[in-house]
Amino acid sequence: MKTFRFPGGRSAYAATTVFLTTVLLAFSTPGGSAFSAAPHAGSREHKTQFSRQDLRGIVADSNGHPLPGATVFVYTAGPRVGVSIFCPSCYADCGKLQATDSQGRFHIPSLDGSLIFRLLVVREGYSPTFVPDMDPLRNDTVRIKMTQARQRDLERTVTGTVVGPDGRPLFGATVEPFGVRSLGGKEFGNIAGLDPLAVTDRQGRFRFHCPEPGAMIYARVKARGLAARVVPSLSPHSGGAGNRIALMEGASLQGIVRDSHGRGIPYVMVEVGQADTDMETFTGWQDIGTDAAGRFLASNLPSSRQVVVCVKMKPLLRLGLGALRRIVKTGKDGTVIRNVDIVAGKAATVTGRVSLSDGHPIPGGTPILLDRTGTGDTQEATLAPTGSFLFHGVPAGEKICISVAVRGYPQAAGTPGYGRFYYDIPPVLSADIVNKAILITLAPAR
Repeated sequence: MKTFRFPGGRSAYAATTVFLTTVLLAFSTPGGSAFSAAPHAGSREHKTQFSRQDLRGIVADSNGHPLPGATVFVYTAGPRVGVSIFCPSCYADCGKLQATDSQGRFHIPSLDGSLIFRLLVVREGYSPTFVPDMDPLRNDTVRIKMTQARQRDLERTVTGTVVGPDGRPLFGATVEPFGVRSLGGKEFGNIAGLDPLAVTDRQGRFRFHCPEPGAMIYARVKARGLAARVVPSLSPHSGGAGNRIALMEGASLQGIVRDSHGRGIPYVMVEVGQADTDMETFTGWQDIGTDAAGRFLASNLPSSRQVVVCVKMKPLLRLGLGALRRIVKTGKDGTVIRNVDIVAGKAATVTGRVSLSDGHPIPGGTPILLDRTGTGDTQEATLAPTGSFLFHGVPAGEKICISVAVRGYPQAAGTPGYGRFYYDIPPVLSADIVNKAILITLAPAR
């Protein structure tokens, strides 16, 4: 999928989505308490004891021949059950690594059996390989295949070094190219000739290939325990010395998710990311779970930046709650902003109907997406045969986008708020959104 720049610096995705509907849910919930005095469902913490287990495996090439000298990283982890109250790379086992022996075998000892792991395997001359869903309790030998990297000309080879706050090289940092700037303009997404990933070696060096010698590359650079960074100007002409990227610790936020009675809400997911989501600077979203008391700690965030803090809709559905996002400014590197509290209130329900202007039925299985503007939080549903849709758990008072696609049916130009790139409905009042469904019309393409 490619992303193109439109006037005003706004990015839009050239995908199959036909239109984008913006609705301001500017209403308050009806009077009266939205909550009972009963404890939250799931508020009691259930812990299951899992033993620690070794993870063994074999790394081979695409023909099945063992690969000695490959390095296997325990890159990230997540809980086997429930949500994570740690960042994915903050678990104690993350950062463990082993090199394969002469038979391609590796052995990573004593992994926490309550976690599921994601491995990263690197070897000179081969494409870096991520291996998800590694379960240490399976007790079988993991078999990982690597693909040999293609050899290309040096004029299209981008090299560089990634270092930490102390200036020392970082081993296992990832460099993810995602955009190209050249005389022909800017292009983002899946680009022919641009390698999708590079991983630094023990000297912190990385190498990847780009489409043309004169291109400038946008890349997202990440390493465990450090704040991610977007570098907008990597070039094959800079050489290893010129493309030196320094990562810092970043800042942290500490807070609690509460209901209107002040009770912490346990085991819900909090998402944090830059308020400026421009493709050229955005480093990504970080998901973190609340603990048994509703507390959360988000670390390694961009320092001295405005960030969005929001509680995801799905975990709150069981409680009938929704929480407005907050915008908070982080501190300097190494600092913690405390008391970032989020209060959840009664959630809204968004209903509507999609119709085709020529009277044809909506194709079966047509998806519709609700997106909270300025966050990475979404809900997806399937249109009913009548075209109707229903979303629960939407935070009351936030902007949302509703997008749907039917092949051969772009948005109808006569629908209120029609626009060339965006489909905008003006702000509506409580009675309008509660008592009147959102009606969306699509017309056959000319």
